[in-house]
Amino acid sequence: MKITSMIASLSLLALAACGGGDAGAGAKSPTPNPRPSSTATISILQPAPGQVVEGTTLMVKVKIDGATVLEQASRDVRPDTGHVHLALDGETVTLLAGLEFELKDLKPGQHLLEASFAAADHGPFNPPVVTTTTFTVT
Repeated sequence: MKITSMIASLSLLALAACGGGDAGAGAKSPTPNPRPSSTATISILQPAPGQVVEGTTLMVKVKIDGATVLEQASRDVRPDTGHVHLALDGETVTLLAGLEFELKDLKPGQHLLEASFAAADHGPFNPPVVTTTTFTVT
């Protein structure tokens, strides 16, 4: 009988030690990794603001000053290297646009094009390096 009581007592102690209480008590939440700033500026060369485009294809050209565009993602985040991301009407089109990118299957109407220069790991710089322009497809 004594062995059974001892096993029961040990089981209760083990349950008390493992269960209950605040699982996060005393634990620190991870500190978010702050994003770096960049030395770059970005501009959209084509399409020009308000440009009217005929057809369903448009060659986008951007210019990066103060940094180099990489062809591959990397964890080596530096303020002077990264990628060009393009979004059309709020939807990401590509994360590796380079300095020229062909947009296809454009629908008629006015569109908002956003070009951003992101870090080598595809995360944004802080503050973001971004520009926008509008164009119309006929």
